[in-house]
Amino acid sequence: FEALRRVSENGHSVYFGANPRRGSDGTAKGIIVARCVFADLDGVPPQVAMDRINEAGLPEPCALIDSGHGSHPWWRLLEECRDLAAWTLMQKRIALALRGDPVVCDPPRIMRMPGTLNAKREPFVECRVVSCSTGYKTAWAELDAALPPWSESAARAAQTERQAVAGKLGTLA
Repeated sequence: FEALRRVSENGHSVYFGANPRRGSDGTAKGIIVARCVFADLDGVPPQVAMDRINEAGLPEPCALIDSGHGSHPWWRLLEECRDLAAWTLMQKRIALALRGDPVVCDPPRIMRMPGTLNAKREPFVECRVVSCSTGYKTAWAELDAALPPWSESAARAAQTERQAVAGKLGTLA
């Protein structure tokens, strides 16, 4: 792990695959199962992320990561998901509910590694675990019931709002 930290200290970003891969295949074909769902909340501090989660009526995430320039809430699924089209739609619905990055919905998605530095822009800041409960898992049905239905028009409106706010604050990471 120290080697990864040193790499990040030299200005390189360090990521991990959000879903397990078949061998070293990092493409969509290499993903056969998803065990978590998550969101990428650019420019959103952890407490504001938790406020959004509570406002959306979502269960508490099993982990909350401060990426250094935003937050990543994670929900470990009670049962793994093999229907990756359904998983992708769930990711989009989570992004919509939390006003997160709607692009973070592809099964081979990589996310920033906690314990390393976010070297996207200076000053480099640490990506860190804010909270983690390793035994906590969420039922797919619980997330499904709490989330709004997906619609392209709602997603476009949310993205326009997100970009306007980020542009004013300079917070997209």
